[in-house]
Amino acid sequence: MKKLITYIILMQLTMMLLVPSILGEDNDVGYTYYSNNDITIKSSFNIQNINGNDDFELDTFASKELLWTNSNIGKTPLGWSTTEVVTKDSIIDSWFPSISVDSTGTVHVIWSEHTNYGGSGLDDDIFYKSKPKGGSWTATEVVSTESTEDSWLPSISIDSDDTIHVTWEDWTDLEGAGNDWDIFYKCKPLDGSWATTEIVSSESTDDSGKPSLATDYKGAIHIVWEDVTDITGSGIDCDIFYKFKESGGNWSTTEVVSTESNLLSWLSKIDIDNNKTVHVTWVDATDVEKPDDLINDLDIFYKYKLGEPGPHLEIHSISGGFGVSTEIKNIGDTEATNVEWTLKVTGGIFGQINKEKIGSQHILGIDKELIVRSGIIFGLGKISVIVTVICDNSPSNYEQVSGTQILFFSFI
Repeated sequence: MKKLITYIILMQLTMMLLVPSILGEDNDVGYTYYSNNDITIKSSFNIQNINGNDDFELDTFASKELLWTNSNIGKTPLGWSTTEVVTKDSIIDSWFPSISVDSTGTVHVIWSEHTNYGGSGLDDDIFYKSKPKGGSWTATEVVSTESTEDSWLPSISIDSDDTIHVTWEDWTDLEGAGNDWDIFYKCKPLDGSWATTEIVSSESTDDSGKPSLATDYKGAIHIVWEDVTDITGSGIDCDIFYKFKESGGNWSTTEVVSTESNLLSWLSKIDIDNNKTVHVTWVDATDVEKPDDLINDLDIFYKYKLGEPGPHLEIHSISGGFGVSTEIKNIGDTEATNVEWTLKVTGGIFGQINKEKIGSQHILGIDKELIVRSGIIFGLGKISVIVTVICDNSPSNYEQVSGTQILFFSFI
């Protein structure tokens, strides 16, 4: 993985410095992907640079999706797909792209642009396009339809039902939000239409900006942003604020994340794990070890907030021998009920190996484990092993490894 990240950084620098221009001098939103069947990615995450212009995501299909803003986009490096221009119908600068991939492999892209597309006006607005796996880019849609002032710095996430969730910062005085920057939010259900814009930073009385959004496996929305409002004694410096909204519910009360910080806190990012634990990181000027020292460099801070109690099934190991076996363990804080699993082995010369083991267990206690065995496998050649497991009140887990079958023995 470290080699992959290094490769990505080198490719971005190469594109920025060496690639010839074919699209003119305005900024466009570009898209490419890198596919590697030997790497299995179980969940998606973002890597974004400090000014918010580059957004990189790994999807669940083990393809690497890269999105960037660049004035001169040309030929792509070896190993990557040909560069596609998302904003072909734009004639002015396109900025701040964000990307997410849904369960079907459809790519969803949002960005900010100062153009009067679809009667959106001459302010900056949030625009959206998608591309089904193996298909073509859809027509551009305007997301910030209720906004009459600038809309910037969007963030996108897709939940397990493939509902699209978008947040951004906006100057519009919507529903009495005031003449400062606020955090806005919209969603679009699968095959549905964009909902009405909601104001997230409703308690804020000063500028709120640079939001980051994530969804958990139950469809709840979690948003962090930077804010200079003095809420609950946070001070007049810039702090990191947080809100969440359960599926079908209302927005929670604003929480201050950067409670130990007494200087600038900004550029926050958020992610949620399978236990609904919230993870947040940001840039901070505070010296937490010497709080009275006013000469500090910028550092990366991190906090987490534990999610609700529940089971969490981990595929602890997959091993070979005379057949394939896997160890499934409940590492959560409550017992798992109605546990169901599948162990599937395929491959071999001419694809003659195809063995599947399916089973279930009513209860798996805390820190308890179970062993699933495929039984004897006979064949020759490369094999693929896929293990899936699910239980009540917990998301499914998935693991895939490769190996080699030599007669009766499986090498993993």
